[in-house]
Amino acid sequence: MAGHLGHSFGPSYLTIGDEYTDWSLGASYTIKNLTIGLTYVDTDGTFITPSGRNASKAGVVGSIGVAF
Repeated sequence: MAGHLGHSFGPSYLTIGDEYTDWSLGASYTIKNLTIGLTYVDTDGTFITPSGRNASKAGVVGSIGVAF
């Protein structure tokens, strides 16, 4: 299990002059030399791209790692 809580006070190119809070909660599982992870990430900020898409919506991130 892993968790993250962060806060940006701005201004920066990521905050567009506003502050925001971001967080995540995830877990990973290792089988021999393979690690599989799944993390939920979200923020209370809003970032609209030039095409009108909200790039700050919540999402799930998957990962696969191999150790040699």
